[in-house]
Amino acid sequence: MGANPRFPWQLPNESIIIYARRHWVTLIQWIWRPFVFLLICLLIATGLMLLPGFPDRARVLVWLVVPAPPLIWLVWRALDWSNDRYIITNKRVIHRERVYLFFESRKEAYLDKIQDVTIKIASPLAYLFNFGEVIIQTAAGQDGAINFQGISRPREVQRLIIASAGLPEKEQQLAPSPRPRPLSKVVWQMLYPLYPTEEENMIIWRKHWWVLHGDLVVLLMAGFALVIAWLWVLTSLSYPAWLNALFALGLIGLGAWIAFRLIDWHNDLYILTNDRVIDIEKRPFVMEHRREANLGAIQDVSLEQKGFIAKVLDFGNVRLKTAGKLGEFTFDNVPHPRKVQETIMERLNAFRQKKKREEMEKRRAEIISVLEEYLSQGNK
Repeated sequence: MGANPRFPWQLPNESIIIYARRHWVTLIQWIWRPFVFLLICLLIATGLMLLPGFPDRARVLVWLVVPAPPLIWLVWRALDWSNDRYIITNKRVIHRERVYLFFESRKEAYLDKIQDVTIKIASPLAYLFNFGEVIIQTAAGQDGAINFQGISRPREVQRLIIASAGLPEKEQQLAPSPRPRPLSKVVWQMLYPLYPTEEENMIIWRKHWWVLHGDLVVLLMAGFALVIAWLWVLTSLSYPAWLNALFALGLIGLGAWIAFRLIDWHNDLYILTNDRVIDIEKRPFVMEHRREANLGAIQDVSLEQKGFIAKVLDFGNVRLKTAGKLGEFTFDNVPHPRKVQETIMERLNAFRQKKKREEMEKRRAEIISVLEEYLSQGNK
């Protein structure tokens, strides 16, 4: 990523912030099939050369014809990868896609038309090399969506777009992330996350402890049964030595899966700031889906509690309906959903009141400016 010289399509006073192509790992994903096909064709050509009595005149023809299709395919895919560009300026986001001699398209949207920015990191490979998909939803709905696929550092790109889109200049800032907390507080929050965490104008909710403990009951019971079986085997007068290794591997596997479930539960966050709502679903080393939207896009906040256990333990789903085709933001299985709903409504009302005051100040300034101009002309 980096700034480039000016291009013919740039607007006056428009500067490039990001000018990037897909991550280099996506190039490997695009070309590995033609590369393998090329190797197979080269092996076939080499085998033909080794046949006894193969005519010398045909050797050059074989080397030209047999590897040609996969080689053309490989070069074509590499050029196709290199042609696509993702561009972010101080005014627009642009996705340019081009296929030499056949196809070219350019989708773009002005920053003030962006309604939602979502990221998807959908594989362990993408986690390892830090690339993914950034989905930019505009006022035009699904037809206006712009996808940055396979882009490097998708979280940073998402925050950069959000910081630049739809916020007054004085408020342009990255959405904050939760700060690390002491281990004791993390453990307590894991055991009994009944109340939200509040820090730096953020309120952070996690799913109710019943969701976590319910997932772990079967695993803990399986671990207990495995330990009992191992102890019973140890009391036997004779047993194969490999059983010890088998039981140990089973316990290690269960422990790793329990740790995975704990981290998976802890990573799912529902965050409310003074001007944004953030929904983070994250599986460690597997998938991350982060959605953010301005509070101004929220039209309705509702809740639902399904089942006897949800009513007794007081957890449920809080749904935030947004304008246009942004869809719903759902806070699943959060403790005290009525309190969550009330808190969101309070922040939403405060946000709307703030916007009204800003609009009134803006209109007052415009009226004063017009009056001053009128008086100055009258004095002349």
